[in-house]
Amino acid sequence: MNLTITRMVLVVTLLTLIVSPVRLFAETAKFISLDELKPGMKGKALSVLRGTEPESFGVELQGIVDGPVAGSRYMLLKLRDESLRMGSGFSGSPVYFDGRLAGAISHMEQNLASQMVMAVPIGSMLEDGAKGASSISGQSVAIKELLPGSMIAITQVRGDFWMGSSGTVTYVDNGLILAFGHENLFSGDNVQLPIHRATVHGVIPRMDMSHKESSPLEEIGSVIWDGKSALVGRLGSKTPMAQLTVDYKGTTGAGRHFNLEMINHNKMFPGIISRIVRSVLYDHLPNSPTGSDIDITLKINLNGLDKPVIINQRFSAELLKADTSSTNPLQMLLSGLLLPITDKMVISSLSMSLIELAETKTARIAETSFTRTKASAGDTVRLLVRLNGPYGEARNISVPVMIPADFSSVKFTVSVASGRTVRPAEVSPGSVADIAVWLAAVPRSDELVVLAPGSVTDSDYPEARLKRTIARTPWNVEGSGEASIAVVGE
Repeated sequence: MNLTITRMVLVVTLLTLIVSPVRLFAETAKFISLDELKPGMKGKALSVLRGTEPESFGVELQGIVDGPVAGSRYMLLKLRDESLRMGSGFSGSPVYFDGRLAGAISHMEQNLASQMVMAVPIGSMLEDGAKGASSISGQSVAIKELLPGSMIAITQVRGDFWMGSSGTVTYVDNGLILAFGHENLFSGDNVQLPIHRATVHGVIPRMDMSHKESSPLEEIGSVIWDGKSALVGRLGSKTPMAQLTVDYKGTTGAGRHFNLEMINHNKMFPGIISRIVRSVLYDHLPNSPTGSDIDITLKINLNGLDKPVIINQRFSAELLKADTSSTNPLQMLLSGLLLPITDKMVISSLSMSLIELAETKTARIAETSFTRTKASAGDTVRLLVRLNGPYGEARNISVPVMIPADFSSVKFTVSVASGRTVRPAEVSPGSVADIAVWLAAVPRSDELVVLAPGSVTDSDYPEARLKRTIARTPWNVEGSGEASIAVVGE
């Protein structure tokens, strides 16, 4: 069966269900185990179809099936209402048999006509709930009742526009909630994300996957654990956010200013920033010509630093609109620069400017080769990098590279890349004070960086022995390459 699996989970044993912490969640009599379920049993599920009030719809158990991950088990359910179409936003919808909670709808088939869904057992969700609850303390603030089946929105960015995800509440008890039935952001473990009550405008049918069209309402709590089989939240708690301003200016001089807040999650920072840029560009450059470039300046204010860290690079607009991390150059740049130092920085605020440039100056690395086929240790050899520039223009960039005198291998290999794809150093800064200096050494996108083996006496750290040679070019460079030369004796 071709099911859309957002994230597979290893379902815990029935024993886990029985011993889930009673002090954190209600008595286990409210739950029904997989072993008590039989094919043909009829039950109900709850979810919001329009507005904010959960509605009930019938389900019938088809059986307990193995999941794609070894050891996992799910409930396979058939919807009893043939007019109802499942889709994104239904994840977390609680499922009941004999009046007891069995689990939550978590996966569904990519087929408009399908009436089959899968549900994760409540035991697995309680396991994640216990992990999340063990990391918090204090009392929850009084808040309007949140019912199982209610719609919630998880915020990443809010303000002049909103980014995040939405799903359904499975279980509420003692100020804690379980929701979604799977991971939210695939980040795992401890996270802090705002939880908002949400309203549903309707279920939008699509041939591949229907979805609930919804909007966030008031903030009601915070995510405290993003588990494999449940999102765990604390009602009444507040999530600290970083202030962000974005300024966009087009080639005509017209522009727009955005005031935003974003979650302070360092590992997710590169992806969130790249999605913000992509959203702004899609609004203002929906059909941007291939020849459009964007100059981006990012100023990041970090706790412990008096001045902002400034990153300035130029990108192809079309590549910035790419929706995958493997092809989006901004996300790749920020990941390479910031992920090694995420444990050393806390972002207080940031600003970003996006300036559309009238013409492209983007070129791609087409070929890399040495001008000789062999050389000796200690020689300086010349590397040629062919760039295919805009409008059919091409150019060879010549870079001198020295083979270390103590080089002992039979082949000398170098790699070539755009400056913005190369970290400023292989050894990360040791403190927040070093971060600004470290990032100031980031090569520019109009520079070629040649990485070659250095002398074995240059450093005690093998990673630091790579010798860097930087060559300026007239263009914004994309891509990478590699070249080798044979090393012979005197």
